[in-house]
Amino acid sequence: MPDRLTATLSGAGSVDLDARARAAVWRLASLAKERTDLAVSPQAPLFVARWNDGSRLEVVASAGLLFAEGRTYFGPATSYEQLSSYGLASPLRLAELADSGATIRIADLKGVERALTGGEIAELRASLANGFAVSEGELPGVLELPFPRYEVVLGDAVIRLRGNEYGSVGEQFRPGAFAHDGTLDDLARRWLPVPALAVDDPRSLFLADKVTFEQPGYVALQDISRWKASLVRALNAEPGPAGSPELESEPPATLVFSFPGGRVETVVVRPGSFTYRGRVIALRGVNYLVYYRGVP
Repeated sequence: MPDRLTATLSGAGSVDLDARARAAVWRLASLAKERTDLAVSPQAPLFVARWNDGSRLEVVASAGLLFAEGRTYFGPATSYEQLSSYGLASPLRLAELADSGATIRIADLKGVERALTGGEIAELRASLANGFAVSEGELPGVLELPFPRYEVVLGDAVIRLRGNEYGSVGEQFRPGAFAHDGTLDDLARRWLPVPALAVDDPRSLFLADKVTFEQPGYVALQDISRWKASLVRALNAEPGPAGSPELESEPPATLVFSFPGGRVETVVVRPGSFTYRGRVIALRGVNYLVYYRGVP
């Protein structure tokens, strides 16, 4: 067993695993079987093992496979990721990271962020003190995260708030997670309220309370308010890569956003662009929103 084992996940930073986790990882690694028939490229190291004699070994765990010293092994890779997630998402560790400063931001609104004050960092640490690490499977099974999505940046670790009970740390598809008492969500909304969004800004569509969908030949009229956040995120996303396919055969689709107070905005989606308030906005791939037709 190594004398030191460092786990790393993108967006979560690195942590040295304690003796119990170190032993568990090494026991699981002993169960892996070498595969010489798989040509798969490893990603960035997940674990770095070190021994007191100066020896060092990098081990990558990804999608059920292990990679070490140019060899490929088949084993319970998700178990290694979960063990590292427990350490990386520990509220105690996150509270310690906050000592070096923290930034609050709204992921859906680029540039809407600010550094937390000393007093706010103290509140952050106090709220984290009531949390505990959980497994990824305990995260709520939401189909989409509501607007606004708050993030707290602590050095190279990013906390993504997932409602008033959970936070996740790290990449979206390989997160560590922790449960909290709801205070953290309340603090985020107080620290950084959603700013006023100009009506000419397509991001203001996040504030609608109803969305209907219509596409000639497929859907006469459908209420798809359930998917509002996903639709608006797609309309405000970065364009797809040049040369990516477009749904040229699909007729235009119309999205109607209704707001409290009577404001109504109509968005027409076509291959490669959409129209908002009389302005044509180029956005490769946006026409894939037509597949929201018929989604319950």
